[in-house]
Amino acid sequence: MGEVVWLDGMESADWKAAILSERAWVMGHVLTADRRFLLVVHDPDLVGPWLARHRGMFDGVEVWSLDGDQLERLA
Repeated sequence: MGEVVWLDGMESADWKAAILSERAWVMGHVLTADRRFLLVVHDPDLVGPWLARHRGMFDGVEVWSLDGDQLERLA
């Protein structure tokens, strides 16, 4: 089970971080899925620092970044 988070068009870094935290928290509570992931689109510069701060809130949830045609697993 996964979710794609589109950050394109959101101007506030705080708003983007709040959206990411909310989605990670929800994915972290889905216990019946074999695999859980969060795919963040269009803001690789935000995801790294957010990940460093909030890594503990999404234990077992894969975090991916997609920027253009570049797909990268971050956690």
